[in-house]
Amino acid sequence: SEGAAELVGTLRRKKEDHGMFEDPWKRKVFCWLSGNMLNMRNASDQSGQESFELGKWDVIVREKGKFILKRVQGDYQVQLKAESPAEADLWVQKLTAATATAKKLSEANDRAQLEEAARIQENAERLEKERINAERMDRLEKERQAAEQAEMERAEHERMLAEQKRQAQLIADLANRQAIERAQLAEISRLNAEREAAERAQQAEMARQNAEREAERAHQAELARLNAEREAAERAQQA
Repeated sequence: SEGAAELVGTLRRKKEDHGMFEDPWKRKVFCWLSGNMLNMRNASDQSGQESFELGKWDVIVREKGKFILKRVQGDYQVQLKAESPAEADLWVQKLTAATATAKKLSEANDRAQLEEAARIQENAERLEKERINAERMDRLEKERQAAEQAEMERAEHERMLAEQKRQAQLIADLANRQAIERAQLAEISRLNAEREAAERAQQAEMARQNAEREAERAHQAELARLNAEREAAERAQQA
């Protein structure tokens, strides 16, 4: 509020798009500095209030009681003028101190936000590592149980096979070998299919790149043709 302001006064604000015969400094604005905010409104009718967060502005001193508020990022600026150099010095002193304080607070807030973001990221990474490790342990446990079950089934199967006749054992062994061979053939076929698919994709990519290069050469040739036609037309016109 104006009552809690550190500095209150009336300044003149330059009109940037003034007419040729118009006084650019005729507008008076009522200003008050409160913390890191400079507020101003029209002194004539108290309308058009604006507020400037000073952490985003620089103060530039000019001559004859003039000074400028310039955005730190960008070219936008507000040109102000006091009734006397002494009053201008006071405004510049207060505004400069306020901008410095505001920028320090902003930098501190930025550092705090970065530290908090880093902490959150670190916790997220830790939780992700714990999740991955838990999944890995669960997978290993399931694999161990599956291996034990498979071993038990295999032992029972071998016991049953041992009780059968020799011919049945030979047939079972033969069937087992055939199954393994079929699985190996299927795996080989799958690997060959993947390799062939990769080769086709690579060839397609090479074809696409060649097409792009051909298109670029055609484009360059068209540009050369157009330049030649333009130069011929210019020579013909000069002739």
